[in-house]
Amino acid sequence: MFKILLFSIALLASTVTYAKQIDTLITHVGCHVDNSICYIYIPKINNTSTIPSSNNCPNKGLDSIRWDSTKIKNADAILSIFLAAQATKKKVSIWIPDDSSTCVSGFPTLSYAHIRN
Repeated sequence: MFKILLFSIALLASTVTYAKQIDTLITHVGCHVDNSICYIYIPKINNTSTIPSSNNCPNKGLDSIRWDSTKIKNADAILSIFLAAQATKKKVSIWIPDDSSTCVSGFPTLSYAHIRN
């Protein structure tokens, strides 16, 4: 029984993807017209990207977060959250996975988002 428990813990630990939280304003919100990719752009702070340096996506320095609306649940809700935040000039908290296998078209994606007070 102990071996099964130990194996289960090891398996779970090997599939965990870590994410970092950023709190940011949104400068642009949009979706491509020729595919299902939507995106936001976020401002740099002191000329430095707010995308966590631990993120492994090749385009992380372009300050854009993207998601495929056909591959995530609540894609319309995420778009609504970002549009509302931009329209009201409120910050959002976004959790960005470190794992490069989660990149969307080479850009970081998100695992969670909400509007800040």
